[in-house]
Parts: sequence; structure tokens; C-alpha cells
Amino acid sequence: MANCRTKFGTLKKTRFAPTPSGFLHRGNQFNARCVSDWAKSEDAILRLRIDDIDRSRFRHAYLEDVFSRLKEWGIQWQEGPLDPADFLKHHSQHLRLQRYSEALSELQEFVYACTCSRKDLQKAQNVEGCPNKCKEKALDWIPNQTALRVHLIQGTETWQRPDGGWESVERPALVPDPVVWTREGLPAYHWVSIVDDLDMGITDVWRGADLLESTGIQRQLARLAGFQSFDQIRFGHHELIADEFGNKLSKSVLSQNQ
Repeated sequence: MANCRTKFGTLKKTRFAPTPSGFLHRGNQFNARCVSDWAKSEDAILRLRIDDIDRSRFRHAYLEDVFSRLKEWGIQWQEGPLDPADFLKHHSQHLRLQRYSEALSELQEFVYACTCSRKDLQKAQNVEGCPNKCKEKALDWIPNQTALRVHLIQGTETWQRPDGGWESVERPALVPDPVVWTREGLPAYHWVSIVDDLDMGITDVWRGADLLESTGIQRQLARLAGFQSFDQIRFGHHELIADEFGNKLSKSVLSQNQ
């Protein structure tokens, strides 16, 4: 099991950021303990940030489960919602839609409208940008018809970990460009995570190894938007907890079995 309890200077704030799209599992428990143990060892502030921007699988039972599980696991946080009611009233990401939209203006010259659906992406292989080459078409953004993507360049992203080490990820040329605003008219995960981490003053993040590519994407997006301070956030990626078959634990699968 990975160990995240290491000393590195004077650190300020980290976060645990579950999504209420299913019941929390052992993988979430490991990440929560990793973040909590590290925060205690560094005398850092721990913030609870619940990522509810995608409401397609949201259920109130999943939201309640976040708080009951953290209590069961003995995880204590110093910032963030106190309970489900406090979260919905004061901390939901849907209360910050204007903020995400205002921040997106910093990316205005880099975004392009895209008609490609998830099925289009699934069918396409080794695609650069998007299957329908929407960037070259200079389409208008039309709610419920087009999403907004940003073209990212091929290359290697390298950053420092909270424990002082270094990590990197290679972005291949033939991969889809990330969505920053969905066709449903909502900010996408990458954009929300960047703005929240900056606004909340996050200095250090421990997340699962499955989000290594996400870190590289978010660093590039933040740089294009001129958010230079995002480069100062240290990201560390720990091993994943697998099921008995060696597969990554999935909340969507586990929730169907509850």
C-alpha cells in the first residue's frame, strides 16, 4: 500500500474531492486516508470538496454516504460542507456556475465548438482533436448541440509532487481534445477542478494514478488561461485499490449492487 506521509517544507492546503455518483468504496477510503494522513503530518488544512457538477448519476443517498463514510473512517476536515444540507445550500458546484463561466473568458481564443458525441469518440481511433475535425470548421456554440473543446499540444508535462519527488505524463498527438464546456451548458470536470483548486487555495493534491493524464491536461488548460499559479500546485498520484479480479473499483458498478 502506498505511503503518502512524507515531510516537505511548510505546506498549506489539500483536499479530498469525491463525486456523489455512487457509494464510496475502498479506493475512496484509501485516498481519503492518504490525504488525511498527509495533511496531519504536514500540519496542512484539509478541505472537503464534493464534485457534483455532473448530476446525471447524482442521488441524495450518495451525498449522504460521503458524510457517513468519512465519519466512519475517522476523517476530519477543516474547510468545506458540514453535512448534506450545508453542502446543497452553500457548497454545491452548481452555485458557482457564473464563476466558471467568467473564468472561461480567459480561454476564449483557444476554445472551439464541437458536434462530436461520445459515440463518435468511441467509434474513432487514433484521432487528433475530434473525429469530425470541428476546429477547422469554426462552428458556432449552440446549447444542446455543441460542446466547447480546447486543442492541446503534444508533449510532456512534468511537475513536483507533495513529497518533493517529480512526476510526468506524455500527451500523445492522436487523442481527443478535452471538453471544457458541455453541450448541456455546464462546465466540464477539468475546468471546474482548475477553478476550484485555485479559488480554494489548494497547494497540494494526492489523487489516484488513474488521474495522471488529467493532471497533465489541467496544467495545460490553466497555462493557456494565464492561471500561472496553477503550476505551483504539487500533485502526487498513488496506486489504485483493485477488486479481486484486479480491476479498478467503480462506484457506478458498486452502486448497482447495493
